Amino acid sequence: MRMLPGVAALALALALVSLGWTPMAPAQVPPSDAEVGRYSGLHAAAASGNVAEIERLLAAGADREARDGNGRTPLHVAVYRKKYDAARLLLAKGANANAFDRQRYDVVTIAAVADDVPMLKLVLEGGASAKNVTSPYDGSALIAAAHLGHVEVVQVLIKAGAPLDHVNNLTWTALMESIVLGDGGKRHTETLRALVQAGANLNIPDRAGITPLAHARGRAGLQGDGRDPGERGGALTANGKEITMARTLLFALLVALSTATLAADPHPVVAYSKQAKFEDVRDDLKSAIEARGLVIDYQSYMNRMLERTGKDVGSSRKLYADAQAFVFCSATLSRKTMEADPANVSMCPYTMVVYATAQEPEKVYVSYRRPWRADGSAASKASLKEVESLLDGIAREALGLK
Repeated sequence: MRMLPGVAALALALALVSLGWTPMAPAQVPPSDAEVGRYSGLHAAAASGNVAEIERLLAAGADREARDGNGRTPLHVAVYRKKYDAARLLLAKGANANAFDRQRYDVVTIAAVADDVPMLKLVLEGGASAKNVTSPYDGSALIAAAHLGHVEVVQVLIKAGAPLDHVNNLTWTALMESIVLGDGGKRHTETLRALVQAGANLNIPDRAGITPLAHARGRAGLQGDGRDPGERGGALTANGKEITMARTLLFALLVALSTATLAADPHPVVAYSKQAKFEDVRDDLKSAIEARGLVIDYQSYMNRMLERTGKDVGSSRKLYADAQAFVFCSATLSRKTMEADPANVSMCPYTMVVYATAQEPEKVYVSYRRPWRADGSAASKASLKEVESLLDGIAREALGLK
């Protein structure tokens, strides 16, 4: 049985929880009050923010890289305890700005998770890197901040050169975490906007092969039948409709932003049409895909989604008589494109759309987005051309065109 994106995300999250993982800043361990009470030397001075004592101890030869029982340096402690002057002094005196504690957290990630923008800027200016791979999940400060919806932190990290498309060992990027683990509200929507506008890859899938766009659709409640969970009889919280609406808007934002990335291609969308019944062309499109030995992973009912959410977004305009999409991939061609260039993973899966507008319901279109890149090797471009030929042949067959 194939899971829908929203269900797959939930199942993965539940599985991780069963293994002891929690979705809020996993494994970070700030010093407890009891630990602070047992501190001495530089750790005690850093915890209290006693700058004069730090100066005295360093002058006397104290080890600025000393570790406590959890592998924290005095700088870690100062950052955890929000002692800005102490952190600034330790950095000025040569403390390692990129040291890890026992859970593999650095001061950048600690400040990011705490949503402590002043401290984040301070440690970055003091030599800390936004590019470190941190945490037991081989993640990054940017992934942690995106997960939590810390918008300003995300913006600071992007400016500092944090890798936008780093993939952790859960196979999630910062973009993916902002969707899968976010609440779909304003903070996560703005986080998503910042990541996409900075150039984050919209098509890096998780280990299940599901892209951020598909996850956003699933989290919005837009499953295969175009209805939200409440309409299917599923359980919703008291404010479930508001949550669903927020996630729907997040999905719409991602679609809008992803569309903007097509601008480099002078002809990004190919569409053919003929006078026919929508159902006939839809069935012919499905048959043309499956006749090539391809498996349809997902069928999207876009027209139903638009009709269902129109009132919520302030528009009652009817755009389509019907509009549906088929999502699929070719194991042979996909491998060929990715062997030519690993970045071509962003071109899979493929989506073909069949639609008829409200104004001309008897004129049915079949369209697809060209798998086109301006960069890449000759082998990469040739392999993507094969994918385009496959899609073009399917579209023409569905409409009975030569």
